[in-house]
Amino acid sequence: MTQSRKKGPLLICFAGIDGSGKTLQSKMLVEWMNGRGMRTDYVWNIFHPWLLGLPMKAARRLFLRRADMFRDYDHYHRTRYDAFQKTGLATCFHYCFLMEYMLRFCPRLRWPLSRGHSVVCDRYVFDAVIGLAANLHYSDDRTRDTIDRILRLMPTPDLVFLIDLPEDTAFHRKSDIPSLSYLAERRRMYLRLAEDYRMIILDGSRPAAEIQDMARDAVAGCFSDRRQAG
Repeated sequence: MTQSRKKGPLLICFAGIDGSGKTLQSKMLVEWMNGRGMRTDYVWNIFHPWLLGLPMKAARRLFLRRADMFRDYDHYHRTRYDAFQKTGLATCFHYCFLMEYMLRFCPRLRWPLSRGHSVVCDRYVFDAVIGLAANLHYSDDRTRDTIDRILRLMPTPDLVFLIDLPEDTAFHRKSDIPSLSYLAERRRMYLRLAEDYRMIILDGSRPAAEIQDMARDAVAGCFSDRRQAG
């Protein structure tokens, strides 16, 4: 569960499935905040593992040569999961993921925050862990536990915006999404976690300007609450 810092800059995150509009909304908010004298940095938190890069390539060649995620995502998903479980890669990937994520992204956030800059994250811990959880078939409890483990060492966000969008709409926005089921599974996970982490749900099917207005109102309200508390 997220808890706001009483003083200092804000850490704001946009979460949601691919194609929901996170990048657009993040950059619009950064521009708006900087335009009003709130020193704000944009951080893109897309996570591609480095430590397991070579083992993952080897595993794909050994176990996934006949599986194509764009041709038949469900078959690819099952084949990968079975291979990970049988070879022990699942456990290895889980712990390497936790270590690498924190080592790579914690300094990228703590540095601007320590300088008094607010930070708007395009994706954050929630997105990375949901991707991991979907790939390795985690339960909701294990997904939450993984998020909580990372947040013990990573900066805790003050505001988390979940841009919720029907998966069929998101699917037609981008050309690099494997299938509707890929998006549907992840969307369900976001919505199940939203209340636990006090995510502010924004309707991604609304015009971008309307979504941005709601995000700006929440940010302005957060700063106002801090001033009154101070």
